[in-house]
Amino acid sequence: MNTVSVRTLAAILLAVSIPAWAEKPHADFETDTNGWQTSKSSRIAIDGTHYKSGARSLAWTWTHPGATLAYEFPAQKTGRHKNAVTHIGFWLYNETPKQERLHLDLYKGGSLITSCWYNLRYTGWRVLGLNTAAIGLPPGTEYDKIVLRTDSPSGTVWIDAVNPAILSSPVQPDDQQPWAGTPDLLQQTPDSTWYSQHDISFNRPYLPSLVPAERITPQARQDMKNLDDHYLGKPSSGGISYSDFTSLAKTFDTLGIKERNGIVTGPPLALSDNGFHTIPGSIDFNRTYVPLLRQLSTAIHKEQGENRTRAENMYILLCRHLLDQGHQEGSGNFGWIGNGYDYRYYTPALYSHRDLLARAGILDGIAKNAAWLNMGHAMMSDAPFSSCDQFYNYSSHLPGAILMIPDEAERYQRLRAYKQYLDRTIGQNPLPFGRDGTAHHHTGHHLSYGGYTPPAMMHTQILPFRDTEFRISPQTQEKLRHYALACSWQTIHNKLAPNLYLRSGPPLDFSAANICLRLAQMGSPDGKNPVDRDMAALYLTALDGADTPEARQYRAMGIAPARIEGHFNLNLAATALHRREDWQAAAVGMLQMHRGLEIYGWTESNNYGRYSRNGTIYLTLGKETGWRREGWNWNHWPAGTNPIRGNHDLFEGYSLYSNANNMAGGTGLDGDGIWGNDFRCRDIAFKKSAYFFGNLVTVITTGITPIDAQDKQIVTTLYQQSTASGPSRPLINGTTPDTADLDGKTPTLLTDTLGNSYYIHPGAPIRYSRSEQQWTYFNKQDLKNPQDNPCIDIRKKHFRETPLEANAKYYTPTHGTFDLAYIDHGTNPTGASCAYTVCIAPTPQQAAEFEQAIASTAPPVRILRQDDTAHAVRHEPTKTTGYTVFAPCSDLPAPLKSIDRPGFVIVKDLGDSYRISLATGDPEHNKEYHLEFNDGTTAAIRPDHPLTVTVEIQKRTATSNTVQSPPSLALLYREPHLGDIPLPPANSRFNIRNSYRFNK
Repeated sequence: MNTVSVRTLAAILLAVSIPAWAEKPHADFETDTNGWQTSKSSRIAIDGTHYKSGARSLAWTWTHPGATLAYEFPAQKTGRHKNAVTHIGFWLYNETPKQERLHLDLYKGGSLITSCWYNLRYTGWRVLGLNTAAIGLPPGTEYDKIVLRTDSPSGTVWIDAVNPAILSSPVQPDDQQPWAGTPDLLQQTPDSTWYSQHDISFNRPYLPSLVPAERITPQARQDMKNLDDHYLGKPSSGGISYSDFTSLAKTFDTLGIKERNGIVTGPPLALSDNGFHTIPGSIDFNRTYVPLLRQLSTAIHKEQGENRTRAENMYILLCRHLLDQGHQEGSGNFGWIGNGYDYRYYTPALYSHRDLLARAGILDGIAKNAAWLNMGHAMMSDAPFSSCDQFYNYSSHLPGAILMIPDEAERYQRLRAYKQYLDRTIGQNPLPFGRDGTAHHHTGHHLSYGGYTPPAMMHTQILPFRDTEFRISPQTQEKLRHYALACSWQTIHNKLAPNLYLRSGPPLDFSAANICLRLAQMGSPDGKNPVDRDMAALYLTALDGADTPEARQYRAMGIAPARIEGHFNLNLAATALHRREDWQAAAVGMLQMHRGLEIYGWTESNNYGRYSRNGTIYLTLGKETGWRREGWNWNHWPAGTNPIRGNHDLFEGYSLYSNANNMAGGTGLDGDGIWGNDFRCRDIAFKKSAYFFGNLVTVITTGITPIDAQDKQIVTTLYQQSTASGPSRPLINGTTPDTADLDGKTPTLLTDTLGNSYYIHPGAPIRYSRSEQQWTYFNKQDLKNPQDNPCIDIRKKHFRETPLEANAKYYTPTHGTFDLAYIDHGTNPTGASCAYTVCIAPTPQQAAEFEQAIASTAPPVRILRQDDTAHAVRHEPTKTTGYTVFAPCSDLPAPLKSIDRPGFVIVKDLGDSYRISLATGDPEHNKEYHLEFNDGTTAAIRPDHPLTVTVEIQKRTATSNTVQSPPSLALLYREPHLGDIPLPPANSRFNIRNSYRFNK
């Protein structure tokens, strides 16, 4: 047998030999019907026409309404274990849809305990279940009989794999059991609790209504034709290769799918191993079914004559078996098919065969099956949802699946529902695309991983609809534009700083060009301009000097690259970005409700990155970060505060991190900003804030206390930079030593390798060294002998030898020369603190002026307060004061006096008024803040989009009273969308948001 067929057959045998997909059925009807009894108007028989488990099932036929089928069994008890509860589960086959319900009554000793019902408006198999806890039965309730009772006047159904006591995760609501998640629906009438596959708005009033085909406008009909041409006009086979047709046919025969008397039979087929009451030994959809379907799709295009006919027959049998097994629209208990990287190949294997499917009479069913599985079930939900993986791998095929549906009125209705789906999941849902420009995956802002989704989504799901009535709303487009803008702020010369992404480690290549180009091609949100000029300007910036046809087009239109400058906060990622000219400062901490850091050891990118987001502030000048892999000490991240651990103590194979509280974020005002984090993660706690004014950054850390790091040195790193990263040799109080140990009792002036200047306020000792560093990575690329790898399971940190450091001998250490400076808090400090100011990328003259001014009696920035309740810094040149408040406070330094909840506030004194920017101290709860100033002025302010608000209030005078931000918002500076801002002439400057500048 050829190798392809051997692999395929092996996959089949593996898939059908898995014993743990579900518990063994209590009654499978292979040999007897013990315990089953019918009423007088019905009969039962073991039958092989349809089966789900084994080769037989129980056929129940009745001739009068009210017929019953009872099943008695040894008494069972309801129970719960973790997330699993006791269920009754069984499979039921229906040849003809029935309008009447099937009831299930549960008894103990002849007494009725509870009842439920099921809709039978379907064909094929369906899994039906009863969650005993959800329906109100307390743990320990005994039951010993099930009675099925039908309202239908006559009919036959097949029942199989009956288990009266499955310990399972909850059965999910679907068309058959819509009450599964809401038991109150059991009291509703039949007409109000079923759904139509013809008119999806029936009992779903939130979906677009069905418009009869004759009332569809010519323009709408043309739009659908254009979309059909785009998605289905010239489809490929969607297939994969096979070695020879004979082996392919044998592989198909191995499955045992047959047609007898017009009925398809065969082994059970499961979409996943975690659906409700999945049958053991089921054919695996991803590993077996999809590859075979794709090979047959190729064969239909490739083979001729009899072989092509056989390929078509096998292809149709596979599709019919899929539908017969119950994988149709409305069936919601198939489980999690996976992240989609296998499943996404299923639907393209259907596109080019819609004529074949139509001739077989199953096009409608298969098209709706594909749409349903490709997030169509979420599209029809009253609470639609999606994720980065689902946008990328599932709903990317939803438009094509909808367009395969043969009924024109249904296609039109569902395309309108699809537009609504995108508008709700992107434009209205808080995630995965945050209001602040974040893209969430694995519950955290995951730009490196989830960042590929929006460009792909634009290309496959949004841009094709641009010139149709199904185009996304302006609100949805604005949210995507803000995401693109956030990407542009995070990247500098198409790189992410080492601390900026969820799997932080080395600098990461990332470009915003793709998403900005797609949005530029989308046109303005109001649809009036064919090119979105703001997005085109960002696209030119992201190209970083590269040339493309689109770039030439936009330049010819007078569009210049955007210069990104100012301050930008990503409060759903505990991140702030501060930019001027050609440098970036990236401050990152952690939240509680959104994942802060993940280490996936098998990627071998950040096994030692545990402290990369401990309130770190990374400076990137041009294209230089100072980071080098060889010899990098992963304990030292700029501005980060953490214990020092040994090389191998820091190693992680798989670990997820988040903060113990949700106090993190910041806000900006007129191009400057603040950021802070009440940090408590595993082995260290502290409160950190940063104040960004021009090219000055003041960093304050208080309350530094180890949690689980006894006797370990605690440090706050100033910088760690490769000596190869810049021409400058650092100065330590004007000298250039190779090492320096300063007691920190007096102010200290430093410079770094990249030329930044530091002023460290008196406090803890300061250590500096220029030396060769060694770091041993337990990564494959560092093995001395690639054939001798001591790692057995990196996820579990399982290595050949113990202790872990004993495996270092298998790896080649890396070496590099670095400049390293840090503040030494000693071991076991309690409430330690430190503060310093950095002047970023100064000219020699600016550096000299900084060193003179910062140590004078009138410094440009002055720390007003630094304790565990609040940090406050004033920037004298702009008369601006920044406050990071960790707890309600009534004695803040002027001009602000009190605030009633944690948050971030910037106040600019304008003489007769205050300009205020405020961000919530918890991005999950935007509550109203009450502020009082030392001069008696008061204000009540609620943060707005994106989690910040800027207001201007008049100061209180002898003739004025308390001032509040009014309901009319007359004094409220709304955070505008990009489309609200008029496009300026080339090279002019303008404010996109009050918190940052975006210059052309």
